[in-house]
Amino acid sequence: MKFRKRKKNERGVALMLVLSAITVITVAGIEFAYNTNVNYHLARNHLDRLKASYLAKSAFHFGLLELKYDRVFRQIVEQQNLGSLLGASAQLPLCKQFPLSTGLLRAVFLGGGGLGEGADTEDATASAEEPSLETGGEDFPKVTSLSDEQSAADFLSFEGDFDIDCADESNKLNLNVFAKLKASAGSSSSLGTSQGISEYDLHKQILTSFLQKPEYELLFEDSEIPPVEIVRNIADWTDENRDINEYGGSTGGAESSLYERNSRKYKVKNTSFTTIDEVYQVEGVNEKWFEPLKSNFTIYGDGKINICSVDEGLVQGIIKTFVETTPGVPPVRLADEEVMTRLVSSIQDACSAGSAGDALVAEVTDAFWGALSVDQEVAGNVDAESAKAKESFKNLITATGRYYTLISTGQVADVIVRVKAVVDVKESSPDKWPLLYWKVY
Repeated sequence: MKFRKRKKNERGVALMLVLSAITVITVAGIEFAYNTNVNYHLARNHLDRLKASYLAKSAFHFGLLELKYDRVFRQIVEQQNLGSLLGASAQLPLCKQFPLSTGLLRAVFLGGGGLGEGADTEDATASAEEPSLETGGEDFPKVTSLSDEQSAADFLSFEGDFDIDCADESNKLNLNVFAKLKASAGSSSSLGTSQGISEYDLHKQILTSFLQKPEYELLFEDSEIPPVEIVRNIADWTDENRDINEYGGSTGGAESSLYERNSRKYKVKNTSFTTIDEVYQVEGVNEKWFEPLKSNFTIYGDGKINICSVDEGLVQGIIKTFVETTPGVPPVRLADEEVMTRLVSSIQDACSAGSAGDALVAEVTDAFWGALSVDQEVAGNVDAESAKAKESFKNLITATGRYYTLISTGQVADVIVRVKAVVDVKESSPDKWPLLYWKVY
């Protein structure tokens, strides 16, 4: 009996050992499989991110190529006087007229639509079967030749997609313009405003007029600092002196007093902004109003505004500020909607005429001045003060872009990498274009 009992106990112990071993091995196997799977996906995502980053960089270089040929295009337009044939489109950079997107190329030449790896196959099939409205019911590939399709297939024989978007910084309001100006009343300037408002105050007025647009009123409803003081603080942050500069050249004490009362004290820079996000350090600038309007501001350029590329609201603000603050301008009723429409239309029509470069600036100025003087005898007889005012407006605007922001995107599977860069295209060769800003995110 004792032998049988001992044998049963030994069998129970053996069973427990076997079950324990199986449990440990199973847990270890599951843990190993889990860790292997995690490491695989991490490595795969890292590989996809690396591929996507190179695609984004490739898109950036394609953007540089478009900017290079944009310079050639504009030279041809100006030399051959082709602007009248192209109209308003002559003012758009090539990277805006012909946006580069491999997804779009796949849709046109291969019918792929730029679908990622994670796209639904059924949706892809349905999209391919739907007729295109623009081609009269024919699929995209049918509008291209076989040779074009083969060339596109060879070019697009890589995993992922990329695209490039560009923005001309001269279409925006320059916050660094105050660093180059003197904050004194009646200071002489390239705008010829020595007998009236200074160029420093003129740019403050334009920026204030933009922020005070009725559609932006809700953005400042909780702000303790009104737009006019915010603009003053932005100008004081970048100008060379250390005083709070009011309109007309008067001062209101040391500008450092605005920042010493904060728990986190820092000095006023008194020079140009290095990045656009640095503006958040200025007293009165907060995320609620600045972030939605951020795309309207720049820190690059000389402060001249590309009048043919900005929106109508900003054109109206520039007209209003210029007419109200510049001596020698013929009196007009800006409150009259018909008058303002006439002035804006004169600029838009001149921009659509198709000139380029300095010729376009001169044409826009003449058209605007003609619209101002339509009810005045000075339309054909401009005195010295009016001539100075006309030259003032001419020096306020530009028709040539020099600084461009390029935002390139690379995508592989679900991984997206973007590159934001700012380049100065003053020189003729892209090899000599300085890179002013570079961010990968």
